[in-house]
Formats: sequence, C-alpha cells, structure tokens
Amino acid sequence: MMETEETLNEMRERYDSGEFPLSTLRQVVVNRPGRPQEAFALRLPPEVVADLKVMADVRGIGVTQLVREWILERLELERTTRNFGSFAMGTNESSRLANAP
Repeated sequence: MMETEETLNEMRERYDSGEFPLSTLRQVVVNRPGRPQEAFALRLPPEVVADLKVMADVRGIGVTQLVREWILERLELERTTRNFGSFAMGTNESSRLANAP
C-alpha cells in the first residue's frame, strides 16, 4: 500500500466536516470499449472470491478484469482446440477484447 501525506480516513474526515477543497480533485478520463458489453452475474464461494482478489492484487488489476481475461482466454482455447469456430464474436475479436484495458 502506498503511503501518502494524508490517509484516506483523514481525507474522509476533512470532507465530511466541509474542509475538503473540491479544487484538489482532478478529472479522470475513463476509456470504454467501443462495442456494447453485457453484465454477467456469477456466484462463487467466499474462499474462491478471496483467492481471486489476492491473485488480481498481485497482478495489479481488479478482480473483475482478472476473471474476464481468464474467461476470454479459455473461450479462445476452446474455440481453437475443439474446433468450435467463431460463435458470435469471432476468434480474433475475443483475443482483441482479452487484451483491451
């Protein structure tokens, strides 16, 4: 964890008390994929989720991104080794999405 001059809790206290200057905030640009995406809910045992969080943290990514990458990698593997063809997305498309930020 990175150390900063002010801890997150201290910042929360300042914000809640009205002392937090909004001028210190910066705009963040978020890149979204150009192609529509769908949400997919997945239920997993708590210990599996805990393991996924550790693995994602080690890689410096979010757990959702990790699981998404793994699913797309496995889908590509199944398509190529079992000759399932391109399904709906196409073989090259899933590879591109797996490497997207």
